[in-house]
Amino acid sequence: YPHASPLPPLAVSPHRYAHLPTDPAARFVAGLCRHLGLVELWAGPDFALGHRREGNVPFLRRLGEREGFVVRVVEPLRWRGEVVSSTRIRAALTAGDIEEANGCLGRPYHLSGTVVRGRGLGCVLGVPTANLEPPSGRLIPANGVYACFARVEAGETWPAVVNVGVRPTIAANHLIVEAHLLDFEGDLYGQRLGLDFIARLRDEETFPSLNALVAQVREDIGRARRILAADVEGGEGEGAE
Repeated sequence: YPHASPLPPLAVSPHRYAHLPTDPAARFVAGLCRHLGLVELWAGPDFALGHRREGNVPFLRRLGEREGFVVRVVEPLRWRGEVVSSTRIRAALTAGDIEEANGCLGRPYHLSGTVVRGRGLGCVLGVPTANLEPPSGRLIPANGVYACFARVEAGETWPAVVNVGVRPTIAANHLIVEAHLLDFEGDLYGQRLGLDFIARLRDEETFPSLNALVAQVREDIGRARRILAADVEGGEGEGAE
């Protein structure tokens, strides 16, 4: 599931960002004009920057007339009748609502990381997993089991069942993201692995035995196959629950 961006390369400047809440808006924008040659400034209708949020759209338009740049207002994007925002997306991911998060994003939520060695229990149980340390600075979806597409370094994409959590049945004590790639055979240790989250299958659970855990994982695999096959075909299938 490659997602090529239609945007040209972007330059992100950390210049003075830490001081934005106390900087006069005019001073900050003057810096953009001086250092970046500001031509157009795009903002939402409720956008404001600077000390006491003085740099609202009318203020910036007046400033643009003087400094020679144009302010363009982007109307809010809505999904299911409500405004899409980073707050809404974060709340959905924190709740494990992948359908909501993906709908707002317009694409599957993506995580990637390096595959690290685990305890090897998955191999013993017949469901080997690639363990990813939670990526630094990225929001991890709520603990639970998910149907995902996994992209390996070689560029191949595989359907996968992904567990996010602490694996309570085996008394693990730290958060980990582990992916079982369906029908995959090979060694992924040390490689980068990307995960596109498609659907949430269930909450993370504690099982009375390893046999009960394996039986549930087999059910998860079957359900994930159906959801991911429907997603590829563009049909509704089980993924529209």
